[in-house]
Amino acid sequence: MEKLEVQTDMFRELIENSCDITVVTDKDFKIRYISSSVTDIFGQEPIALLGRPIFEFINDKSAEDWKDAFSSFADHKTIDVSVRIPVNKEQRYFSAQFNNLVDDSQVRGIIVKLHDITEIKKREQALIESNQHLDQVFYKTTHDLKAPLRSVLGLIR
Repeated sequence: MEKLEVQTDMFRELIENSCDITVVTDKDFKIRYISSSVTDIFGQEPIALLGRPIFEFINDKSAEDWKDAFSSFADHKTIDVSVRIPVNKEQRYFSAQFNNLVDDSQVRGIIVKLHDITEIKKREQALIESNQHLDQVFYKTTHDLKAPLRSVLGLIR
């Protein structure tokens, strides 16, 4: 029995000290458990979120994406989606993994893991903008070089 308690305490510490948010919902997506890391990211205490639907935290556009993904949830045990969630007037991006364990006698719910990927999304956007700028510079440079080359070719002929 003591070994089981040690393992339970260890897993609790792992979840509570993770930078990711772990949520357990019932089959209707109402929060039954949420890790304390939610306070660091959302500024809300876990106790205040218990019993509330997880969809309350998702902006309208992303909620539709989530609901589309869940239409096939009964056929799959795991769904991975990216979602935007407003946090303090800023849009943050999360990788969300949903594990359907409603039929599991130990869990009887859906486990949701949220990993903040906002910085990755910002870097991706900066890279896209940089590539667009390079494309414009390349186009302008080649365009600027074509005119003198045409003149030289015209003189040669």
